[in-house]
Amino acid sequence: MNIETIQGMINNSTWTNPENKHVYQFCNGRDLILDGKDHVSYSLNSSENKVVLQLGPKKKYFIEYINDFILSLYNNEEKFVIMPE
Repeated sequence: MNIETIQGMINNSTWTNPENKHVYQFCNGRDLILDGKDHVSYSLNSSENKVVLQLGPKKKYFIEYINDFILSLYNNEEKFVIMPE
């Protein structure tokens, strides 16, 4: 899956983690609001032929496209899925 497709899926949309119910609101192609209160800047990049979600200066997640309604986010510490709200 390429960056443009993932960006098109998440830009100006709201996604939810079905396990912990966290809500991720992606805005303006660069802002992420978590649970309606915490704000962090994000960017999408490519690394090792994978799409990477960069959250702020330190946190990174690889994004795996499962289908149009499920994205898997993972790094060395955690793995979870998000679905459109």
